Amino acid sequence: MNEGHRYLVDGNYKIIYKKISEGILITDVFDTRQDPKKINNPKR
Repeated sequence: MNEGHRYLVDGNYKIIYKKISEGILITDVFDTRQDPKKINNPKR
């Protein structure tokens, strides 16, 4: 994920995004109330 990604936390959500030439690309939204292990493997 170290390809220029950044994140911000808004309420209970961690929003992961990347700046691209067209603007901002949101790559993931994670509910921080979940188990942190699920952020890398959302199918669990």
